[in-house]
Amino acid sequence: VKYHYGDVWFNNYTHEKPMIHQDTNISLESLLDENFGVVKNNEMRISTDICVLEVEGFHQPTVINHRVPPADPFYQQIFSYPDEDLYVNKEILNVHCILESHHTPVRDLEAIKFHRPSSGLIEEFLDCVYGFPIPLISRGGLLFILRNAKVLKLKSVAQRAAQTIINDTEDDAISKEQVMIAIEFDMRRVIHAWLNRKKSIKKKDLEDLNIEKISGETMKSIVKRVLGLGGWEKEDYSFPTRGIV
Repeated sequence: VKYHYGDVWFNNYTHEKPMIHQDTNISLESLLDENFGVVKNNEMRISTDICVLEVEGFHQPTVINHRVPPADPFYQQIFSYPDEDLYVNKEILNVHCILESHHTPVRDLEAIKFHRPSSGLIEEFLDCVYGFPIPLISRGGLLFILRNAKVLKLKSVAQRAAQTIINDTEDDAISKEQVMIAIEFDMRRVIHAWLNRKKSIKKKDLEDLNIEKISGETMKSIVKRVLGLGGWEKEDYSFPTRGIV
């Protein structure tokens, strides 16, 4: 039994799990017919032939094989897991950074040890360190990448993440969640882009933001934007009067 469905296009713009689903109806007689069906010698024969014609905007979880050590061991930094070791070139790390968990600079560590097997998160982070695009949607999420960049004091990763957020939301408003991330990791460009895209600002737009972490420069930008828009947008406290006697 052969079916040819031609070229099938599917996308993942909604960030849902991409899948191709096809229901096939076949009678029991046809299924068991050795000359026609897929059962022969008490074995079921099923084959699938999929050819990928074009891929757009695909994020490959691991770009570099981090399990291969550098040619010169002098430059290698080891991320040691119970089941395997990952290698990264010290030249791309901030080797002067003092890891709080180890109380010593990165350059003096033979290996940064982890107690659980790798789930693939650190490989994505290392890809970002090497300069590959920052994925906003990944196994560990943007927060995982930014937190590790903060621990290792890799400001360039946070700066590229900020530009990714701005570009990804070019036609849409930057979400409050992204603003909170920008405040936590001092990504001022995201704050400025968020302010510049707003037609008006309500007081509740600033609620739940971590004011203590907002820098003085960012706070000045918020005040300047509010004044430039003519002040706070007035809240609508009117109540419907229909049916009230």
